[in-house]
Amino acid sequence: MTAATQAHFWGAPTRPGDVAPPTHADPLLLLDSGQDGEALSLVGMLASRTSSAPTRSAMEALVLLVRVLAAPHQLRRPALEQAATRSRAFWTDDRPSSFIAAATALAHLAAGDVGAARACLGQAHPDWFTRTASALVSLCLGQASPAMAELDAARDCSSPRAQAVVEVLTLTAHVQLGHDAAATTQLISLISDTPAGLLRFALRFAPADEVDRLVELADTDATSQTLRTLRPTHAPFRRLLAVQLTRVEREVLTLLAQGLTNTEIAEHRVVSLNTVRSQIRTLLHKLTASNRAEAVARAVDLGLLSAD
Repeated sequence: MTAATQAHFWGAPTRPGDVAPPTHADPLLLLDSGQDGEALSLVGMLASRTSSAPTRSAMEALVLLVRVLAAPHQLRRPALEQAATRSRAFWTDDRPSSFIAAATALAHLAAGDVGAARACLGQAHPDWFTRTASALVSLCLGQASPAMAELDAARDCSSPRAQAVVEVLTLTAHVQLGHDAAATTQLISLISDTPAGLLRFALRFAPADEVDRLVELADTDATSQTLRTLRPTHAPFRRLLAVQLTRVEREVLTLLAQGLTNTEIAEHRVVSLNTVRSQIRTLLHKLTASNRAEAVARAVDLGLLSAD
């Protein structure tokens, strides 16, 4: 994480009464207080500014991130790569900053495109941004254990904002794992120790389904009301529907990944060629893929197949 990114993303709030031109930190402070419309207006103004490296890349990432968190329903797929493209001139070693990679990945994730999200994260060096985004991808797929591993590695960032996001996502992972007692204890501690603004910001990263579960787990009406008050109006992220495959479908998928032809799969499984064709059609439908290569790639994205 560059010094510029740290300064612009984790910037401290100004004191009441201070008068200063808008900075990169200001949109986040507006999100903290639930002023989403004002935050969107401000990043629109920031986006019109010209700047030089490395702040241009950080600004592009911030604009995209605020739009993901405040107005995910307004995202349009053709526009998701524009921020990264505009900042390309400022990349180091032809690799994007972790901030722009993570922001673009989260935009794709909010749009439901896991493959594109992971491709973005694979381009950048690992740090808090990419690890947290990777953890969120796993959580949206219901894969809490790998998410926990990414979050453990992301705990080295000392910013209170970063820590709040990590704690909320860790809480989400506990919910997915069925650790209700641990989740309830952590929830009480989080509400007690975290400023309301930072908690409102961090809850924007949690899949909406898990926030619903947290409201159910709240041990008091006050805790439940706090969550209802701070949860985002437009939740950017949700659990993606899991693809349920039968044992036979998984076997056929594995053989497809190995590059076997339909005839070879039929011979391997000792079934007719028509049976194999029917099974592959079912796989393509379940994986929303148009051909065998897409089916395998989609299965890797969903954790149904190893990338190896």
